[in-house]
Order: sequence, then structure tokens, then C-alpha cells
Amino acid sequence: MSPLRLGTRRPPAPDLAAPAARSRARRRALAWLWRSRFVLAAACCGLAVTAAVHALRPPAPPTVDVVVPVRTLAPGQAVSDDDVAVRALPVEAVPEDALDDLGAAVGRTPAVALPAGLPLTRELVAGGEVVAQAPAGAVVVPVVLDGTAADLLRPGDRVDLVTTAAPDPDSPDAAYLARGALVLPSAGRQRDEPSGGGLLGGGAAAGTTDATLLAVSPEEAPAVSAASGSGTVGAVLVP
Repeated sequence: MSPLRLGTRRPPAPDLAAPAARSRARRRALAWLWRSRFVLAAACCGLAVTAAVHALRPPAPPTVDVVVPVRTLAPGQAVSDDDVAVRALPVEAVPEDALDDLGAAVGRTPAVALPAGLPLTRELVAGGEVVAQAPAGAVVVPVVLDGTAADLLRPGDRVDLVTTAAPDPDSPDAAYLARGALVLPSAGRQRDEPSGGGLLGGGAAAGTTDATLLAVSPEEAPAVSAASGSGTVGAVLVP
């Protein structure tokens, strides 16, 4: 045996335990993977299905903002701000003439009950255009005026409505059906040229059979409507 030289170190002994520990850890990992193979396979299948669904799902349909009722709208009642809201609906489910502005729906009056969520159109709530122009507390009555009176009137005029039937001699005021009735725009009626004649009538003229829309008080409306049906209503312009 050769003597050790001074100033030199003996090399460290090899660590034989490290490879054994790594081998045991590898075997444990492989055993865990083998026991969990079904769980891992199911997880991989789930991820694959999820990815396929996302890839095949069609894009969200385009939407458009429209006015819809937030509750059922009753027929004959004017639409208020609290009755409607703007909602985004799929384009294919919205009519072309659907309203997109709350102001275009508020004040209109539906003729039939309208369920919540239904896109509103001008045809569904067509009753408010004329009614909204009447003074508060008034009602609108279509009146067929006797003679040429209708041809002389313009929207915004005020008239007293009188009956052209035989007056009651015992009641001088019985001839008056309504005082200060407001003339409203009448759809589909054109009055470009007056046809002449007195305000109280005096002979039928062509074009005077169309009804004139008048705002009157609720108390006056029944008598005005009844007289209009018999064709005995005349109008007197008042300030």
C-alpha cells in the first residue's frame, strides 16, 4: 500500500441510495398512472367533447334594439313610460316596422291586449296618434258635419257644435251639442280648397261625408255622436 501524500483528499464514496430512491419514485408514479388510467381517459374525452362543442357552436345571432311591453298592455289604455322598455332581440324575430324609440310608443293606445315581450309596431299601437293631440280630459269623436262646414275647418280650430234638427222652443240652449270643440287632424282627409257655403250648412257638397275628428268633453260625446249618426250636426267657429 502506497502512503497517502500530504495535501490530497480522498474522493467521496458514491451515494448508492439516490438511484434507488429515484427508482422507487418512478415506480410509484407509474403505479398511480396505471390505477388512474380510466379517470384520466374520461377527463381527456371530456376536454375533447368540450372543445368540439365550442368549435361547432354557431355564433350568436345579430340583435336589434326594439320597444317591448314589460307587462301586458290592456286595449284602450294609453301606453305610459313604465309600460315599455327597449330590449335587444334577434333580428329574425323582429318585424321590419318595429319601434326602436320609447317616445314613439308612449301615448299610443293598443286596440287589443298585447303580451309582455312582443315587439311593438305602429299597427299594434296605432290609436295614440290622434288621441294624444286631444286636451287632457277630452275624448275624440268622429263627426259628420252637415253641409260644407267640414271643408272650412282646419286642425286647431275651435267650434261650437249645434244640431240642425228642429229646435226645441222651450229650451233655447238645446240646439248646442258641444262648446269649444277642438278640431283634430283627420287621417286621409285633404282640405286644400274650401267649397264655400255657410258654416251651419245649407246644402250637401261633394267631399263632406268624411268624418271630422273633434275633441269634446266626455259628457258631450254621447249627444254629439248620436246627432252625427243622423247627419244633423253643424259647426260654428268660435275664438
